[in-house]
Amino acid sequence: MGKLARRQVIDRKEVLENGIIQLRIANIVSDDGVDFSKTYVGRRLIHPGDDVSAESPEIQALCALEHTPEKIAAQEARVAASKARGVP
Repeated sequence: MGKLARRQVIDRKEVLENGIIQLRIANIVSDDGVDFSKTYVGRRLIHPGDDVSAESPEIQALCALEHTPEKIAAQEARVAASKARGVP
């Protein structure tokens, strides 16, 4: 057995119809650079209008493309409607 390494990656990026970007996160274990185990550990959502300044340049570019002013306005309207109904 060679050198084992574990890394966490975003292995899938999905853009939902309403502009929300869903990121799937995986842990990958490799032996001498050969991946032999992949475990999905969670997902993160980025809503239109969210601050993405801490994201990778790739994710920032995806958000810039998908988070149009119309989708940001629609997200803000959804949040306002939820708050008006008492939903956090």
